[in-house]
Amino acid sequence: MRQDADRARAKELLRQMSRKEKINYIFHYYWLHMLVGVFALIVAVVFTVTWRANAATRDYLYIGIQTDCYELLRPKVEELAQQAEWPEELNFLTFPSAASEDGMGSMQLAMYLAADELDFIVCDEYTMRLLTSDETINCSAATFEDTYLGSGTDVKQSMYILALNDTARAEKVEQFMPVMLGPVS
Repeated sequence: MRQDADRARAKELLRQMSRKEKINYIFHYYWLHMLVGVFALIVAVVFTVTWRANAATRDYLYIGIQTDCYELLRPKVEELAQQAEWPEELNFLTFPSAASEDGMGSMQLAMYLAADELDFIVCDEYTMRLLTSDETINCSAATFEDTYLGSGTDVKQSMYILALNDTARAEKVEQFMPVMLGPVS
């Protein structure tokens, strides 16, 4: 009975307040509830956006090709993927050699690796040695000339194909390996 009287009194007091007084009242007594609600909304939005972005990156296979061979090799990789009827998208990235004097190749490779945006790397010998000597990178290396991709391709320098085995798309890397690393028939 007492609660009903208190509610009726509170409603009457609220009716007597001006709009500004009502807003001040709500902020004074419910600021913590609103803060928690806004925080929960922000967390939900960030979680959803992050989840969708991570799901989208798993839909692609990332192939990094050294800049000086990019124009020559990208069409060949696409052709091999089409012949193998690869059902998913390929995302191509380019980078200068890690041996470049300005160090940009090493920096760009480090950024791609940190962002988990490389599954296969077509690179020169210096870059291959740099990456295979790093114990934190689990990769398989193949001489470019001994692969499907290298057969019949006119590349002037010694090139290598690295398959990174510890990416978020490791299963896809394993499935795409016969296309990139398969022996010449």
